[in-house]
Amino acid sequence: MIAPMVLSCLTVCVVAYVLGRVARDKMDPDHLAAVAKEIRRDHHTGDIKAWPQSRRSGSAVNGGQSGHQTSVATDIRDQNPDEGSKANWKIWVNAALTAGLLTCLVLEVADLMVLFIIGFIIALLVNFPRPSTQGEVIRQHAANAVPVVMLVLGAGVFTGILTETGMTTAMATTLIGGIPEELGGLIPVAAALIGIPLSFFMANDAYFFGIVPVLAESAAQYGIPAIDMARASVIGQMAHSIGPTSAPLWALLGIIGANLGDFQKFAWKPVLIGSLAYLGFALLTGAIALNL
Repeated sequence: MIAPMVLSCLTVCVVAYVLGRVARDKMDPDHLAAVAKEIRRDHHTGDIKAWPQSRRSGSAVNGGQSGHQTSVATDIRDQNPDEGSKANWKIWVNAALTAGLLTCLVLEVADLMVLFIIGFIIALLVNFPRPSTQGEVIRQHAANAVPVVMLVLGAGVFTGILTETGMTTAMATTLIGGIPEELGGLIPVAAALIGIPLSFFMANDAYFFGIVPVLAESAAQYGIPAIDMARASVIGQMAHSIGPTSAPLWALLGIIGANLGDFQKFAWKPVLIGSLAYLGFALLTGAIALNL
């Protein structure tokens, strides 16, 4: 799946460029020039305090809601006058910390929660050594973290209901049962297409542990290997990233002060294009075989 993933990433970059150009054309050129100038200045000085007032107050973004968070971040930087001069080495430390955390996660050095808590503590001490600043950072992000925790708990309940009542098995069996026997070789493609809306609405646990095994069992009757079904099942993960059961999405929406419904209305078309392109590349490269 490496080749389809690389090609899909390129497609996403192209779509992102087009969306960026469209959004850029709708913005005030003078404002863009002012912001670009200040970003270049900040890149050389490492100082956030000189940013335009519109960026600090959030008057140009989401009606000022995200501006409150920007001003809080500015206040934190104000308490650390040496922050700009330390930014360079902190970038490398943060990068090394991220790489080390990912390595430990892959190697299963410790439980996931333990590793993330340790990583959080190290990142907090490195980036905000003052206890008063640490408290401000935690308070700033707590409002976004609590809803995510509640979402994860709710998704767990939803997953349990779907799995234990047999609804996931019934849905998968019904969907696959609609495929004529002579077209059984197209089950991987059908599973990939079905996976797009299912990944959007369902948590990954319910989808991968509840529905995908049923699909793989149905495909095995037509001589389709389980690995093909596993590859087909990940096609819809782009849709999951904008679905209501995606915890990182809720954290992002809280940070930027956006509404889930408005975001989904904007994102579903690019995500659908990316998902279909991913499926197309998987078929072209042979990652998902057509057993006709």
